[in-house]
Amino acid sequence: FLTFFCLLFSFFVYFCAGAEHESVLCCSEENLRIIVPLEDIDTQEKSTVSFSCKVNRLNATLKWLKAGEEVSFSKFVVYRVDKHKHTLTVKDCTLADEGEYTAVAGDSKSTAELVISEAPTDFSVHLKDQTITEFEDAEFTCKLTKEKANVKWYRNGREIREGPRYSIICTLRIKECRPDDECEYACGVDEKRSRARLFVEGELLQVLLYDIEEPKLDVDSSYSNNVVVMAGEVFKLEANVTGRPIPSLVWTKEEKELEDTAKIEINVPVVAKDLVISPTFKLLFSAFSVLAGDDLKIDVPYAACPKATATWFKDGVVLKETTRVNAQATEKNLLLVIKEACRDDVGTYTIKLTNNAGEAATDIIVVVLDKPGPPTGPIKLDEVTADSVV
Repeated sequence: FLTFFCLLFSFFVYFCAGAEHESVLCCSEENLRIIVPLEDIDTQEKSTVSFSCKVNRLNATLKWLKAGEEVSFSKFVVYRVDKHKHTLTVKDCTLADEGEYTAVAGDSKSTAELVISEAPTDFSVHLKDQTITEFEDAEFTCKLTKEKANVKWYRNGREIREGPRYSIICTLRIKECRPDDECEYACGVDEKRSRARLFVEGELLQVLLYDIEEPKLDVDSSYSNNVVVMAGEVFKLEANVTGRPIPSLVWTKEEKELEDTAKIEINVPVVAKDLVISPTFKLLFSAFSVLAGDDLKIDVPYAACPKATATWFKDGVVLKETTRVNAQATEKNLLLVIKEACRDDVGTYTIKLTNNAGEAATDIIVVVLDKPGPPTGPIKLDEVTADSVV
């Protein structure tokens, strides 16, 4: 027996010794074919999938089809060859990528189906806690992975319905917040939730009783009798209204309310006093400490209307401002800055606020942390024994 090992496209002539025989052996290339086929894939949107198959020839090039048409390669659709293995990768799948994919190797084909299910809507940006001042509007905003989604909003677990105070889309807007609006809010889509809390800081306003006035109506005496005007002339009826809070005024004709139109112009002069608020402190801390040599800043929030005059005291004496000690004031905050704090700055600081509605005062303790100084003498000894000194 003679065993033959041949190379592709080789032609050999073999002779058998001692016999008058000769043989001719021809070797031809095997046709390109797929030896490991593609497999079906089930996935969700936004996933990355890969179809793989193997062929009988190294580093060959295959044709890829989708629904019978050749696939166009891009950064989302990538074709790779690794020896016998061929892979088609589809990144960030969308519903449009669903279909039948075919790998073509010469006359050999392999087909598999890509089935893509719709991914559930999720939050790409979650809600964040909000802190606002009473009577301001609050706004909670989130973003979803899909533009069209059935969004619901919740307040302490109960669904919120859109109304005069609640404006709803992917943003929940709460108008003119009150302290009882402070709670947990949530945005829900399908079974997912994004939660955040609303904190409402109340304005500590003290309105004086004498600042409330009963509404009064003063009609010019010239209108006490019938008024006659010529057709086409302008007729003006005047009335002065005073009161606090500002009263509303309704004009009627034959018991029917008049409306402001192009023909009838309604203007009501209203006289009311400015709001008067007694000074009130909103301190979070009544003591401050600082390392010796560091700067100290004491920030004191307050409420007052009109703006109050502030006076600082240290240990009962009016505090003198220097290049190192400086006091500042705005309509809502007082700020005392002490640069390079030292032991001399230790003590009780008093702030006094005054306006035409009243006055208020509060104390603040300042502590400066430093190394202890050397002992001072002389020392007076009253009694010395073998065990003690008094």
